[in-house]
Amino acid sequence: MIEATLPAEALVAFLLAMVRTVAWLTTAPPFAGALLSARIRVGLAVGLAWLMAGRIPMETVDLRVSSLVFAIGYQVFIGVALGFVIRLYFVAFEVAGSFIDFASGLSIGAVYDPLLKSQSAPVARFYGLMATVLLFVGGGHLLILNGYMRSFDAAPLDGPSLNSIGSALVEGLGVFFVAALEIAFPIAAVLLITEIGLALLARAAPQANVLMLGLTTKALVLVLLLGSALAVLPWAVDNLADRATRAMMGMF
Repeated sequence: MIEATLPAEALVAFLLAMVRTVAWLTTAPPFAGALLSARIRVGLAVGLAWLMAGRIPMETVDLRVSSLVFAIGYQVFIGVALGFVIRLYFVAFEVAGSFIDFASGLSIGAVYDPLLKSQSAPVARFYGLMATVLLFVGGGHLLILNGYMRSFDAAPLDGPSLNSIGSALVEGLGVFFVAALEIAFPIAAVLLITEIGLALLARAAPQANVLMLGLTTKALVLVLLLGSALAVLPWAVDNLADRATRAMMGMF
């Protein structure tokens, strides 16, 4: 019979790494949400925590109960903060889709989305799903995972300071608004021009059924614009994935 002993410090290190990883996977796209089942996230968290636990110096592990409670809470805070910074960059796609939905009139067709557990309009959901698919296809998820794993090298248990977290959040908010406008503005501008053209047509030909013609025209224009935008989305996803990883690493 073979018996193996494991130091208590190693188990505590694995527990703390597991707590941080679970908190991060719960908030960071593309791993958060209902697209990945809880079983997959738990398995991924166990694997990452097992790898990261070896990077935590055993002499920094405190086995006192009061210290462990504080350390667990602090690791949850670090994981949520890291995940929220990543989320700020990728939620820009859904917000851009919401702008387009509003400009095209599709926002009135928002229905309950079981994946997001909230109401979602068609274009916003389409942009969110496309960003997730392109992130996996382009290997962006590996870049984000690599950035998260490097956070254990930079700060195994201490984590970033509050000033670093605040700076990363402010920068992320700025990138979030700018990216959402950059993605949505071309399509929203063309839809606005289409709306102005239909208004001029209604003024020039009052007898025409501009309402029905407008719905068909705007739907056709939107489909053509979305098809054209697919050529730009991969670049935008790769760019935001790189910037999100840099922002996460810049916190340490």
